[in-house]
Amino acid sequence: MKTVSRSLASVLIGAATLMLPAPHAAQTPPSPGSAQSTAPSVTQARNPRVLVLTYFDRVGVRMAESVRSRIRADTSGTAMTVIPQQKIEDFLRASGYPTLINLNATDARALGRLVRADVRIVLTLSQDSDSIRMQAGVAGANELTTRPLTSTVSASVESLSAQMMLALQSDSTYLRLRRRLD
Repeated sequence: MKTVSRSLASVLIGAATLMLPAPHAAQTPPSPGSAQSTAPSVTQARNPRVLVLTYFDRVGVRMAESVRSRIRADTSGTAMTVIPQQKIEDFLRASGYPTLINLNATDARALGRLVRADVRIVLTLSQDSDSIRMQAGVAGANELTTRPLTSTVSASVESLSAQMMLALQSDSTYLRLRRRLD
């Protein structure tokens, strides 16, 4: 694999400025009495955001999507935002990086900050002829290293993602986000 020598954090920040929508010059601010306001109030908190990272090969993509759908189902209709794979790939591509890249801890945290993720879940997968080994770690928005969440072996992506969700539901960082939804 090609070694990337420049800092992903600096490139991601530059790419993010290109991907943000430009403000419209002809916008007029809403009147104070109008029902629609463009700025969120101080008491209105934004939805918690979860970033699921893995190596984007065939098994990694299936695993990440399975975990993302389980997180969406776990929130049972409440508003927790799970960053889609396409957005992650777009940020990497706009930064000049291949999408098939394993991010180090500093770059993963920089990507998490860029997409404003409150929780970062990092999946490391290896596949044998008949099984898939998964190691999952979780980190908060400002944490550099991930805490081990689970390490398990199974024959199917679905059973691995179910085991990962059981471990995630007992993680303190994830539980704090869930409490924000209630």
